[in-house]
Amino acid sequence: MSCSPSKTFLYRCAFALVSLSLLAVQLPAQERNFRSVTFYKINPGRVGDFQAGVKEYNAVLAKANYDKPYSMWVSQTGDREYALVSYHAKLAELDLLRSDDPKLKNQQADLTRIGARINQCAQESRRSVGEVDKDLSLPPSKEMLKMVSVLRIHLHPDKVDEYLALVKSELMPAIKKSGTKTYAVVRTR
Repeated sequence: MSCSPSKTFLYRCAFALVSLSLLAVQLPAQERNFRSVTFYKINPGRVGDFQAGVKEYNAVLAKANYDKPYSMWVSQTGDREYALVSYHAKLAELDLLRSDDPKLKNQQADLTRIGARINQCAQESRRSVGEVDKDLSLPPSKEMLKMVSVLRIHLHPDKVDEYLALVKSELMPAIKKSGTKTYAVVRTR
């Protein structure tokens, strides 16, 4: 697959936390091995509208005492893109805001309206769902990270086992030795 300069950041990204548009909740002790990342590429001139919509959305969730953790990140390289990241214990939880959630019964109309406004700010969006490989990852950090680096690798199907063995035997010992606090290998599903 070829990679144009504007798309490079999709494969190697640095994301910084968007502090104004974040529901900062620590992950509970429950194992959350499924990660959902929704990427939003925002229309030029609509970034302020997008951020205001996310802030309003978070305010509605906070008022409802919504307790499902997620974070919003913004790319620091390439095109401006936001990433909504959430972790789940079961695949059935992948709908971040399920309409049958009793905590959100009274807020559903507001959330739908605000969500539509947020989506109108985006040129495009796409979602990636993956499962954390616990054998090739360090335990999640207890503190909220300020920045993350993302490397996305597309492997030929007959090279997956060889790559995973290499990560386990060569990369993981180096990661542990380096003192890295958080490291995760996530296989897209």
